[in-house]
Amino acid sequence: YVSAENKEEADRIFAGLSAGGDVEVPLAESPWNTYFGMFRDKYGIEWMVDCVL
Repeated sequence: YVSAENKEEADRIFAGLSAGGDVEVPLAESPWNTYFGMFRDKYGIEWMVDCVL
C-alpha cells in the first residue's frame, strides 16, 4: 500500500511500479474521496496506490 501526497505523485508511482504488470483497478477518483488504483506488479505482488483528495 502506498499513500501519495497528491494525484501527480500517485500517477508517477502507479506508472513506475505497474510497468510490466497487470492493472486491476486503474487510478481514478473513488466514492470515498481518494484517488485510488490497484495493480499486480511483474513479480506478482499486489499494490494499492491512493491519495486523499
